[in-house]
Amino acid sequence: MSSNYHFDFGEFETDETPRTSEWNVLCPECVDGVGVVVFGCCKASSSFLDSLCVEDKEKVVVGSIEVTSFPLSRASSVSFKMEVCTQGNLLLCKSSGELQANDTRPLVEKVFNMCNITSPESVTIIALTTSPAQYFQSVEDTPSTPFLRSVVHSMESDITPLEMPNAIQGVPAAALGEAKWRGCSSVLCISYSDYSPHQQLGVDDVNVFKPILPLLNATLDEKKVNSLCSSSNSRPKDMLLYT
Repeated sequence: MSSNYHFDFGEFETDETPRTSEWNVLCPECVDGVGVVVFGCCKASSSFLDSLCVEDKEKVVVGSIEVTSFPLSRASSVSFKMEVCTQGNLLLCKSSGELQANDTRPLVEKVFNMCNITSPESVTIIALTTSPAQYFQSVEDTPSTPFLRSVVHSMESDITPLEMPNAIQGVPAAALGEAKWRGCSSVLCISYSDYSPHQQLGVDDVNVFKPILPLLNATLDEKKVNSLCSSSNSRPKDMLLYT
């Protein structure tokens, strides 16, 4: 990986932050034969992974990770969850919530160890994430949103490389760093969009990750994408205001 890229693991906690973690492996024998490990690190990428069609293979949940930390600077706890499942030769890791910077690498290591990777050259690591378009920096005009950028190690990709001085942080940075250390080929795809957790998830926010489908040897169920976006955008009944 080019040394020009800055992988920011975030601020280091100077105080010892209390935390609890739970790691459940439901059926570890199901992870044999994994060829691609995909980290879905945002709502849009999780919906993308939920909509994958891999031949006639069904998704099988094989484990889960939950980390709850209690930062001294926060009034409440910080919770992070990851569901790990297989689909064909894919290991799909869908996460939600916040994770302390110094917890990202241990979490990624747990996933890698679960795969029992003995031949790094036969495994590809993919990380999918999003970032607000307002944080994108480039000397060129900003493309219409959403748009995709990539950081690649030891493999080819047709996706436009991420320009300097944009930074990557959190689980995606940890995943690519661990992949490089273990000798696995890897690609991180970051979607810059106007979407935020408080806005509606659009079909385009999910479909923007389509260029990686050839790496997964999969297709996308468009009906499932529409359904997930619709259900994601439904308003809870207790948020309705009656006058």
